[in-house]
Amino acid sequence: MDKINIGFIGGCINNQEGINREDLYYSVLSKLLSNEKTDYHISLGSYLSYDQLPEQTKFFINKKNPDLIFLFIRSFPLLPLQKPIVKYESENNKVAYALHPALFNHQMKWKDKLSKHQSSNDFQFVKKNVFSFRDINLLAGVFMGLQYWTLKYLAHQLDRVKQLCPAEEIKLIIISPPKNPGSILANLLCKHTTDYLDKYCKREQLDFININSFSPDNFEQDKVHFNIYGHEKLAETINDYFKR
Repeated sequence: MDKINIGFIGGCINNQEGINREDLYYSVLSKLLSNEKTDYHISLGSYLSYDQLPEQTKFFINKKNPDLIFLFIRSFPLLPLQKPIVKYESENNKVAYALHPALFNHQMKWKDKLSKHQSSNDFQFVKKNVFSFRDINLLAGVFMGLQYWTLKYLAHQLDRVKQLCPAEEIKLIIISPPKNPGSILANLLCKHTTDYLDKYCKREQLDFININSFSPDNFEQDKVHFNIYGHEKLAETINDYFKR
């Protein structure tokens, strides 16, 4: 029997109370793939910021030696890249604010402190207001052109990740950001990023999986994290990729 190691980096992991681990997408996918003649082994990796992504990918490759890597372009940390005022969690777990680094120069860099101490607090899973400061902040970022800097920065980081894969004979698959149905503007920016990534992957000859079409019914009440049905749909979508 052939054996293939699969790596998922930055998946939509959700371990909140009431969501059983066996209902998460990778567990569902394991059951779907168990019917195949090939023996698939699934491993999980993570990253907090896109600045960390190449190094985290390199670490994951060295540790897990995957044959395929599915790389999720997550809503967080994608959306903070498009806000002139960045809300972050400080070392002492207090909320803090900082100006976006690209407002001072256009280097392809992100400050580590803006992502380093992020944790899965309960407030992340509560229902958000339809319109709030985050939307004003995103709109200001649009006027300042931060969405264009974000796409350039994202491509720069993906180029670095891509360079790690051919040398190790690893197939890289990019997975789009999902919707962000809790905010009209954030949702449009996620769609804009998805369209950009589709073109990027075609140009770079990378496989691309679009999950931006998932219904709002697939999300928790915070409209950010997938619920059980979203995880199942994600697993089925990835399983369809293997069938193709």
